[in-house]
Amino acid sequence: MGKISKQKLNKLLKAVSELNTFTAITTEDTTIHLDDIYKLINDSDEIITFSLLFYNIGVATTTNAYLEKTKILGPINGSINDFSIEKNNNLNGKTLSIISSIATTEQSEPYLPADFKATLVIKGGKSTIKYAIENQIKLENVGDTILLNISIFFY
Repeated sequence: MGKISKQKLNKLLKAVSELNTFTAITTEDTTIHLDDIYKLINDSDEIITFSLLFYNIGVATTTNAYLEKTKILGPINGSINDFSIEKNNNLNGKTLSIISSIATTEQSEPYLPADFKATLVIKGGKSTIKYAIENQIKLENVGDTILLNISIFFY
């Protein structure tokens, strides 16, 4: 993973200082990328958590999560509810990376084709953010595999 230079980061943070969120969702072949920033509460001991909920019937999911380059979760199969990342005051300037592999299975068959659907929820900072991740990729056949690649920068 590449790092953003401190000068570029300061410009970015200044440009979005009035916003709670700056979301970019893009699709590249069979990968969905979600990139965002998340506003912390300065000097708070409150824990930041995330949930990643999958809604397609008959999909197998495997998720790993990293804080900077340290693995903090995984591999976990299925949805994740309220996973504790770290306290607000320990996250400033760090990036959370969540990588999920999603594959259709035999149980997907009656429901295919289908648009991929998931929700990411982050809470514990300035606000609760809910990201609907849907309709970027269509699941067509049993055995189709997609990647969900999420990066959240805490400031």
